[in-house]
Amino acid sequence: MFTDVTDRVWALASKAQGTFEFDVQPVREFFAAKYCPSTPPRTSPTCSHADPRPFWFNTSRFFAGFAHANEASGLVDGLTEELVAARHPLAERVATWTLLGDGVFSSKTTAQRRAVELLLDDLSVRLLLATNASSNRCHTAGRSRCGDAV
Repeated sequence: MFTDVTDRVWALASKAQGTFEFDVQPVREFFAAKYCPSTPPRTSPTCSHADPRPFWFNTSRFFAGFAHANEASGLVDGLTEELVAARHPLAERVATWTLLGDGVFSSKTTAQRRAVELLLDDLSVRLLLATNASSNRCHTAGRSRCGDAV
């Protein structure tokens, strides 16, 4: 047990004098998502400045998981804007699919229905089927490989 405690304590490291950062990537993503609510706009699943970058996938999942039920519609609006912009067609659809699978919208059926409707176009079906056929490499990797496939 002491080893586990020391591992967690040493997750915070100083690589430059006077600064600290988390040594473990998922911990960085978690706290980045916790910080997002204090930076407007809250409606975007990735704090708006990160939307087009697929490597923010896990941060987006944490962020959406922190959202309150009354913010579900705003999250769908953010996903809709990203799908319309079409900067990363596969990553955007995998993110929407994953958030649906995570149950982020389950408390608000109208928002959940709208999120599902985002994936009913021909391109979404083709991309998600192709992703699934290739062993869910985007869903399991969650990093830039999603964007590289587009």
